[in-house]
Amino acid sequence: VVVENLTITNNEISAVSNHFSADYPTIQAMIISSVTNGLIDHNNISMIDTLCPEGKPSYLYAMNFAKSEDLTISNNNFVLSSKGGQNAAGTAYALQGTTSKVKIIGNNITSANNGPNLGIYVASWSGEHSTIYAADNFINVTGFANSSDPWAVISGIEIQNGDIQAYNNFIITDNRAGYVDIAPVYGISYTQYM
Repeated sequence: VVVENLTITNNEISAVSNHFSADYPTIQAMIISSVTNGLIDHNNISMIDTLCPEGKPSYLYAMNFAKSEDLTISNNNFVLSSKGGQNAAGTAYALQGTTSKVKIIGNNITSANNGPNLGIYVASWSGEHSTIYAADNFINVTGFANSSDPWAVISGIEIQNGDIQAYNNFIITDNRAGYVDIAPVYGISYTQYM
């Protein structure tokens, strides 16, 4: 099923952890799939995990998108926070996508945890192609990485198997482990193999 002309604008979307017992405790605020001509604009999206103990992995995904064409994600505020995460396990990703043609413009992304952290993450699980235009975004990510493991990545934008045009983004990446020469900490990266 393809959804055409999807518009989600001017909303307050808040996801808060309420239980912590699964092997991979995961919180997702939005899933956008198989959209043609979509607009996600001027929303405030927050994901606050207060239950995960420090040093345990938790998985936060504010917006997942997949198999979409002409999708625009613009002028949104993303705030993610968790005590969870560890080197190479547990995540806090504001935007995670695959196999799409998407424009990501003018968003404010602030995300902090104690593990892998990505502002924008576009992967390709089966080798399909993505085309990304990312411009005028403010991205501030804080995570934890103390090894060379590619899953320990902290990056403003991580792209796999796709094309990206990235312009005029302001990206801050911070590693709670301090400076670790071998740790995969980047502004924009292509470090994980799929």
